[in-house]
Amino acid sequence: RVLREAEVTATFFVTSALVSNDELESVASVGDERKEKERMAGLLQQAVTEGHELAHHMGEDRAYGGLPGETFVQCVETTEATLARFDGGRGAKAGRWWRPPSASLTHPMCDALESRGYRLCMGDLYSNDVWIDAPTQRGGVRTPCPRTIDYHVAFLIDQARPGSVMILHSAKRDERGTLWRGKTADILARALPKLAARGFECGSLSALQDAADRAPLPCHSQRLGARLRRALGGGASEGYPWAARASPPP
Repeated sequence: RVLREAEVTATFFVTSALVSNDELESVASVGDERKEKERMAGLLQQAVTEGHELAHHMGEDRAYGGLPGETFVQCVETTEATLARFDGGRGAKAGRWWRPPSASLTHPMCDALESRGYRLCMGDLYSNDVWIDAPTQRGGVRTPCPRTIDYHVAFLIDQARPGSVMILHSAKRDERGTLWRGKTADILARALPKLAARGFECGSLSALQDAADRAPLPCHSQRLGARLRRALGGGASEGYPWAARASPPP
């Protein structure tokens, strides 16, 4: 609703286990879990209908770097099939974006994803919003993390630059049922008008890539991820500075 009122399109990186069993197909969803997945599926379909794009965030929110290559590719393909239920496979044509869960990325993963035509995106405008509602332990009492909406709005406004990729997370409940990260809509409702007042136009990653393609900045690397980061005004121009190497490069 917030995005629609602001006439903004966004890229939603989907953890597909939220709408299907994916990697846990032997486990059937029942009761409240099934209702929640049906609700999330409806929201994803609504997002596509309203012009937003869906992107790949794997099946579960966990690191995948330790998987054998073939197993990793199978997990990628499983989530691809789930996303295609909602956008008819248009994600592959629009941008085919991929973001690593837990920001955990290895060079073999990069190679496998690039061979499948994915563009890797990490983002640079991140206020650590995952902890906004995270319960913490103080004197034996669980209390919310003292990060207010004011903090996150001020951070986004202060740090935004042309080409910035803003990262905000959807709500999540912990094992006790406590809601984390439930303030994303409130943050956007306050931040987007302020960004617009400063002359920013916000859009999906594919829209941002189109703008970068029309006015590219020099980048010597041939890797898609590095070219995108340089086009978006990012840092290093060579390779993947955030990727972990198991051994020194030859």
